Amino acid sequence: MQQKLLAALRENARIPFARFAREHNYPASTVFKRYGELAPLIHRHTAIIDWSRVGLLLRRFRLRDTLAAREFLEHPAVNELLVTHRSHLLVEAVFPNMREAHDFEERLKAFDARCAVYPVIRELKREAFLCEQSALARRNQDSCDGKTV
Repeated sequence: MQQKLLAALRENARIPFARFAREHNYPASTVFKRYGELAPLIHRHTAIIDWSRVGLLLRRFRLRDTLAAREFLEHPAVNELLVTHRSHLLVEAVFPNMREAHDFEERLKAFDARCAVYPVIRELKREAFLCEQSALARRNQDSCDGKTV
């Protein structure tokens, strides 16, 4: 049940417990209890935004110097900041225009001259883990129940 609940929350973080309980034949009190057990694992409920569709530029950067993490941790353009197994720093940042993207890139290169820049042209898949499994499971369940999708 926990995996089903996580999948449902990944797909729609605002799903009412009563609706989830009804759709999966669980008592609502059990769903509420299980959510309480999962709550410490959930960092936040959020929307996934297609930045390009709102006119913003998405850039990803790779640096070899993890000391730069402290400098950019609080930067307002930084959306994600990750350290890899080789202690490289991966930065995802969103910018309103090319000038700000260029200025940010120059600041990164001041820390690491070998900084790699990856302009994102189009995102093909993002935050889909468990969401697609949930949708696929529903389609399979509907086809087993004789419903057409």
